[in-house]
Amino acid sequence: MDILNAISQIIFDVLDEDDLVVTRDTTADDAEDWDSLAQIQIIDAIEKELAIKFSLSEIEQLNQAGNVGDTVDLITRKLQAA
Repeated sequence: MDILNAISQIIFDVLDEDDLVVTRDTTADDAEDWDSLAQIQIIDAIEKELAIKFSLSEIEQLNQAGNVGDTVDLITRKLQAA
């Protein structure tokens, strides 16, 4: 499973920004509409798409992630631990 591609598609869908290029270095500052509500929607969509459930501490980590790469790494660790 390519987690970066899955997250990229989720971000495109939530933000409705097809022209946004999502890489491991992408941050919320790179998208005009990526606010706290969009972050919640992205996290919810990731849980549904990847069939995982984040704990409160993991959600906090996702909210503080510096970039998409940090999110990919957290999800990779979570999936490997399962």
